[in-house]
Amino acid sequence: EGCFESSFRQSLSRDQMKELVLNHLRKNQKGYAKDFQDALNVKRSDVSNLLTELGKAGKINRVGNRRSGYWELSKTN
Repeated sequence: EGCFESSFRQSLSRDQMKELVLNHLRKNQKGYAKDFQDALNVKRSDVSNLLTELGKAGKINRVGNRRSGYWELSKTN
């Protein structure tokens, strides 16, 4: 959670939020949607949309099921 600066959360663009998610995954190897939701201070649906967009772009992959799974960087990234 150290790569998320709380003072900047409110004014982040969508691309900046995506970059923070990617930076978190680079640093921690995996991440959970709830962690991103809390750190970015956004709704669950917003996080879900960000993660889906990053996944469709081939930047991240989902590992495991919807309930207990997590996100990681794509092997090609």
